[in-house]
Amino acid sequence: MRSVRRHKRSFTIDECQLIFPKDGMRQYRIVNEISLLKTKPIKNVFTRNLSLTVLESLQGDSIRIVSLKTHSLQLLMNGEAAANNALASILATVYDQLVLKIRYDGSISEILNLDNIQNKWNTISNQIASSYSGREINRLLEKIASKLRSEKLVIQEIQQYNFFGLLVKEIYGTFNNASPVVKKQKLTTFTKKLEEDIFLEEIDKNRILLNCSLSKKENKDISYSGFFRFDTETCWLQDAEVQLSEPNRNSIYRVTQIEE
Repeated sequence: MRSVRRHKRSFTIDECQLIFPKDGMRQYRIVNEISLLKTKPIKNVFTRNLSLTVLESLQGDSIRIVSLKTHSLQLLMNGEAAANNALASILATVYDQLVLKIRYDGSISEILNLDNIQNKWNTISNQIASSYSGREINRLLEKIASKLRSEKLVIQEIQQYNFFGLLVKEIYGTFNNASPVVKKQKLTTFTKKLEEDIFLEEIDKNRILLNCSLSKKENKDISYSGFFRFDTETCWLQDAEVQLSEPNRNSIYRVTQIEE
């Protein structure tokens, strides 16, 4: 392999072929920090420890059956949101156990245990209805129930960064540091739908770094940047981070591979 020099770094691989891992299991910690910039700042921190297990590869290794199992979940909300800690903690358990059909590029094609999730939601909603009351609570429960009836909407939600979007994302493919391949993807923020560019920034013998940024620079009211670091040999994600700043809200999403 010839060596390519760029930005004063020495690269040893001209092209990298990333595919979603075919087998194995890894433990991850997801931490989301959401800061609302009001008169009295509000900061919410969501920490989820989970295991990602590839149960089976199908159709010539183009499809994976994947389990995402949450082992612990912690929500810390301050300011005006502190009173909602208990309710938010209950709602956050809806996706504690997911069995997904994932394509080799990282995108979700099917939720195999959607019936179990819907049944779990019936139990959770009954628990909430017996402890809380009011028009807003009823609207919230109906909104969630309506969403859970649609597999498409559930997939859209769990692929957002505030759920599992750093772990299951259409990000795998061919990347080249000599003539970088840029992947364009849709990015949904709290206020807008944008487009992001994902491209190879750094590559060495052990890992690669994919950087992402906004495609449309004219969105001056929104600041966005992030990276995904992979093991080059196994294709397992090592860690990732996305920072998003928009009017009255700052968000940092992180995922880190942790020891088993």
